Amino acid sequence: MKSKNNEFYNVKITKDIDGFNLKARIKNYFYLSTRQISLLSLLLAFEMVVVLISKFTLGFWIIGGAYTIELAFFPIIFIALIFNWFYTSIIAVISIWFRTLLGSEPIGLISLTIADLSFLIVFCCLFYTFKKMYNLLLSNNQILKYSFWIFISGVIASVVSSLISLVCNYLFIFNLYNMPPTQWILWLGVLITNIKYLLNIAVCCYLFKVLSKVFKSFDISA
Repeated sequence: MKSKNNEFYNVKITKDIDGFNLKARIKNYFYLSTRQISLLSLLLAFEMVVVLISKFTLGFWIIGGAYTIELAFFPIIFIALIFNWFYTSIIAVISIWFRTLLGSEPIGLISLTIADLSFLIVFCCLFYTFKKMYNLLLSNNQILKYSFWIFISGVIASVVSSLISLVCNYLFIFNLYNMPPTQWILWLGVLITNIKYLLNIAVCCYLFKVLSKVFKSFDISA
């Protein structure tokens, strides 16, 4: 009888501990300190400035009548390295739809939202897996290793995102434009999407050593 009671209490204690751990994980995932909120606000402002510059420089070059290359995504990658997918996605969506104030049309922004969020899902999953596997720390002797895995995660995420965009363009995006989704323009989109993300990843890796010092000044480790 005692053994059955012990088993019951052991199961109850285990469930209580698991429930507590789940609540703690959820709290830690969504919790932002004052310093983190300040840094997130600064990075959002930085992203808006970069969007403005990119929109009125590279944004004028229309490729294939449908595509543009904007060098405005690397601040979003920085945010993904510091925070999590949830907060990064919120900032990314704000950044994308901020472009409506600059004259961008909504169909293109729907396509951009699909591509960017797809990239972020894959990138965050891969990078944080590599980070745990190789015990990556934001220290001077690991900057190159950190940048290497950022680059690898980014390349894979870029390929996956471009293929998802290809499917979406074929299924409904070009129909919304009343344009026939010809094979050459679909694959041109894959090429342009990859070029865009690879350029932004390269900029992110190049600037990462400098910006890692900013992270440390906020007592935040990427």
